[in-house]
Order: sequence, then structure tokens, then C-alpha cells
Amino acid sequence: MTTGGLADDVLERAGGKNVFADLSGQFAPVSAEQIVARNPQAIIVDDFTATAKGRKDAIAFLNRTFPTVDAVRNGRFLVIDAARTGARGSTRPVEGVTEIARFLHPSTSRSR
Repeated sequence: MTTGGLADDVLERAGGKNVFADLSGQFAPVSAEQIVARNPQAIIVDDFTATAKGRKDAIAFLNRTFPTVDAVRNGRFLVIDAARTGARGSTRPVEGVTEIARFLHPSTSRSR
């Protein structure tokens, strides 16, 4: 994800910072090398399968592909149902804001 669009808005409202916000276009291509170079402190993955297997596959991919990135080394990644970030015209992005905010800021999130 680069800048603009609903997913970027969800991330911003949750208190996150998009490390690729400087790139133009909503879905500009980003290489694995660029991700490693920017060394994100947290990674959020949209899971379009919304299944346990999809989540497991995403985690395995991150561990295999980005072992040197701080977010992966520290286990700071969230695999979230894509419907919660507004993908495919979902009406559930408010849930995504809440889930991402709790993930990014666990010490300031209240339990409910």
C-alpha cells in the first residue's frame, strides 16, 4: 500500500504511519528490497482469504522473506481480514481502525 485510499486512511486513523506514503499512486509497486531498506517497525497484511490458513501462510511468508526487518524479528506484524481495512467495498473499516490501533499501541488501548 502506498498513499491515498481507504486502507491508508484506516492506518492513519489508527495512529500508524505508512512507510511508503512518499510514493505516488494508491498501489505503486514496492519491491522486497525497498521493504528491507525502509525497515518498518510493524507490518500489517491484508488477508483476503479471512481464514486461519491464509493467516498462517502470510506469517510464514513474512518470516521467510523478511527475516532481517525489525517488524518480523520482533514479531510485530498483524494479519487482518481485508474487509476490516475497507477492501472490496466493505462496510467494516471502523473495526479495522480499532484492531490496528490496539496492535500498534497496546499500552494505550483499553480492554473491552
